[in-house]
Amino acid sequence: MMPSSLTQAQLPAELVIRNGLIVNDTGRLEADIRIRGEKIVEIAPKLMAGAGAREIDAKGMLLLPGAIDTHTHLLLEPVVRPVVIEPGTNAGAVDDFTDGSKAALAGGITTISNFIPMASNEDPNAFADRVIKSIETYAIADVYPRAIVRPMSTHKGAPPDPLTQKKTYDALVARGIVGTGEDRMPTEQFDKNSLAWVKKLRASAQAGIVSAIHAEDYAINAEAQERLMSENGGAGGTIHNFSQAFPVVSEVFAIQRAVAISEATGAPMIIDHISSGRALKVVEDAQRRGLPIYGEVRPQYLHATSQKYAGPDAALWLGGPPIREKWDQDMIWDGIRRGVLHTVGTDHSGFPKSTKLDPANTVVNRRMGIPNLQ
Repeated sequence: MMPSSLTQAQLPAELVIRNGLIVNDTGRLEADIRIRGEKIVEIAPKLMAGAGAREIDAKGMLLLPGAIDTHTHLLLEPVVRPVVIEPGTNAGAVDDFTDGSKAALAGGITTISNFIPMASNEDPNAFADRVIKSIETYAIADVYPRAIVRPMSTHKGAPPDPLTQKKTYDALVARGIVGTGEDRMPTEQFDKNSLAWVKKLRASAQAGIVSAIHAEDYAINAEAQERLMSENGGAGGTIHNFSQAFPVVSEVFAIQRAVAISEATGAPMIIDHISSGRALKVVEDAQRRGLPIYGEVRPQYLHATSQKYAGPDAALWLGGPPIREKWDQDMIWDGIRRGVLHTVGTDHSGFPKSTKLDPANTVVNRRMGIPNLQ
């Protein structure tokens, strides 16, 4: 984890938070908390503050451990505002480390895991240098970076793509980057380079990397979207049909494929944003067989259903996989209670509201991502 830009010199020598209701994994306790530097050093009733200590009265408030958002998409460099995105285009996230940190901290999130693209020919130490520099310069919250990688298959006799080689991931791990994000599984790039992906997953696993997997199948989604766009003179491509454009079976099949690759290579994987009860069952079956498969869920799957796509603000809820049905929501909550799902990650990807509501949006040309870090 990379520390924020807040230096020790900026921190009070001691901070005592009094009279709050402390809630953590051991239960509830009415007590005071003593903090020195960035560490909690004592929890007890009626603590005596040291000389020069700052004191905060938290009576009537909850004191919780800082939350961790395991999945965000923030830009390394500061965003120049106002942001202008041309109609009909699908530009990426428009929040940077500073904005993202402020939103996170306002919601009680003190650590964010951010996905950052790494070029196939980029030296891993150069990548680490620019990532760490950006975090130290712009982030306020702590940041756990993940490298988004896109390995490519090579012709017979050609040098292998460095992203399929263990030494690349050894170098990243040595710099504190111990996770990668495989956000390309629902794209044609993954299918065309599947051999390189299997080699990458074996190599990164041997280096101690945990791979995050966006599990949807490209071909199933693409066929569904083409079919919808051909219906009723293109009217079938309305975003109100978003769920049909990204069917549950696409997620199920992709997770089955990811589990098979994990079994073949030993690669530990966290399956990102599991949206359906059927997908959850595949993950649970893999866990029962002892495979290193973990599960993540987004907040919207816990509090909304596909009915959101019927409303006038449907575009605000576009993200892959889609929000599913009430049955799926109940299964997801049960998966959290039973420990099948391990983390909640927002998959935060900020767009201006006007851009999300662009009337040119279709199931093919859409702005994917929900700004829900806070």
